[in-house]
Formats: sequence, structure tokens, C-alpha cells
Amino acid sequence: FRTTFTSNNIGIGVEAGQFTNSAGNNSSPVNSIFIGNSTTSLTNNDTNSIVIGVSAQGNGSNTVTLGNTSIVDTFLRGRVRIPQYTTGTRPVYVIGAVIFDTTLNKLVVGGATGWEAVTSA
Repeated sequence: FRTTFTSNNIGIGVEAGQFTNSAGNNSSPVNSIFIGNSTTSLTNNDTNSIVIGVSAQGNGSNTVTLGNTSIVDTFLRGRVRIPQYTTGTRPVYVIGAVIFDTTLNKLVVGGATGWEAVTSA
């Protein structure tokens, strides 16, 4: 774990958790997890950042990053749960694929019966 100061962090891999500044160190990540060789935080002081994948760079505090820029697909098994914080506490379950349709300029969900545009409730 390549840092000058750590507080409740986990680093697995050569130079995991590094931040490239003039000293090459991540001086004060807090409550963060870095898994994979040469994983980096987005900024020098990211908090609650989870970064997984060889040479993956985080996206800032309070984010999860899976994979580096060479990754073309991410597969998640089971339901993907997306909480609805603005309209209540019920989660949204996405079954099938989700893509952004540039022709419709909308997010669309694909299931067993085809694609449906996502609209507000």
C-alpha cells in the first residue's frame, strides 16, 4: 500500500492505492479500498473510495470503480438494485440489460419482451 499516511484503508497489489503526484504518494486516503496492481485514487485525499482492477483509477470520494479504461463490458449476476432516494425508499430492480439509446435520447431497459424506454413514474 503506497501511502504516507493511512486511516482504515485496504490495499492489495503492488502500489495499490497510489496517487501520482510529485512524491508518488497518496498522503491521506480515508476508509478506502484499492484492489489490483497500480490502482489509483482520483485525488490525493479521496474518502470512501473503492477501486478494483489493474491500473484502475478511482472516480473520487464516495464512488466505486470497477476496471480500468480497457474494460469494455461489466457483468453483474442477479438483480441490480438502484435505490430511489428522491421519490421514496423502494428500490428499482433492473432485469435484463440497460443501455442509452442515442436515437431516442433515453435510457432503455431490455427484458424478455423487448426494449422499453424508462419514463418517470
